[in-house]
Amino acid sequence: MKNINLSIVEAKFRRSNLNLKETKLWNMLTTEKKICIIDKTKIIDSDQNIICYYPNDKYWWLITNNHLVIFDNEKMLFIKLFDILKIEITSNIKYTDFKEVIHICCNHIQVELHIEKDSWTIIVELLKFITSANFNIISKEKL
Repeated sequence: MKNINLSIVEAKFRRSNLNLKETKLWNMLTTEKKICIIDKTKIIDSDQNIICYYPNDKYWWLITNNHLVIFDNEKMLFIKLFDILKIEITSNIKYTDFKEVIHICCNHIQVELHIEKDSWTIIVELLKFITSANFNIISKEKL
């Protein structure tokens, strides 16, 4: 398992200088959102929360030092960071007006990680840093 230096992750996020409204470092989230997430996830004590995307209470995700947690319409998915094998984005992600997603590939599943518009660069960079996953840009036709 990769040892994650949280201060480096936070510094990378801050240096991105992106004006994001729904994607925040954990310590920048409102107390209300933190309580909602903690109540639903029951995160393990060894997990340290790093970054969160919280557009609404129906869909959100959280990256900890050990997991990617995705909450989607009352369904909770815990993915161990070391299980992430591949991170994929479509070649037209920066030109799309549609929803932006990052494809997370593990041994037996592939999930779409919905992201805030224009945040893909920093989210991909952070996922590459905290996992051992390969990164691919794929054409829309391959999805």
